Amino acid sequence: ILEAEVADLSDVGVGLICASEMVVGQTIMVRMCPPGGKTMTRMCVVANCRVLDSGSYRIGATFVQSPKPKGAVQVLLGWFREKD
Repeated sequence: ILEAEVADLSDVGVGLICASEMVVGQTIMVRMCPPGGKTMTRMCVVANCRVLDSGSYRIGATFVQSPKPKGAVQVLLGWFREKD
């Protein structure tokens, strides 16, 4: 289990900042836990991975399946936008 920070979030995928490198094409499970919200776990495929100046990795991952209920990602998007 690796912890990562959500850098961005959309209907089709998620951007993560992580201490470990991931392989493009690798399938991962991402669990997002907004404060006071319902935890959502999604299967994703790593689309890109690049090292940052800090030594962390910027991971782009695409959701494998659309969320059920469909509004779940919208709730997370709302929370993510509020924290910026």
